[in-house]
Amino acid sequence: MIDTDNNFLWLHLFMSGLYLILGLHFIYNPPKDLTTPTGLNNPPISKAKLNMDTWTYLHNYIGKVMIICGIVYLTVNLLLNYLIELSELSASKIEGLNLIILMITSYAILVIIPFYSTETHMNKTFDKNGNRKQKN
Repeated sequence: MIDTDNNFLWLHLFMSGLYLILGLHFIYNPPKDLTTPTGLNNPPISKAKLNMDTWTYLHNYIGKVMIICGIVYLTVNLLLNYLIELSELSASKIEGLNLIILMITSYAILVIIPFYSTETHMNKTFDKNGNRKQKN
């Protein structure tokens, strides 16, 4: 059914597995120290290093997002890989090329979603000083 010699398939399996493993790692074993080089240290998620509450909350949240993204990414790309095989069998190379472009686009989306989602969620949950916002 799915061609195991397809390089795209191995890439997607690797990326999905990486996201699943990193997601589980961030949830169950987040870095314990705010000064550690591991963990999420990128400038857009600057609230993470304000205190241990924001640090732990950030890693727990992004871990869940990464697991969901990994599962969705794997499912979508296995389906797209199958459709590419069908297009190659039907000799429709243009359709296959469009599906490959769609796969590459899905990879770009996979990279962006966890960080954008986490930054948005952190802004809703914490104020600029790293204190939890009061629910109304």
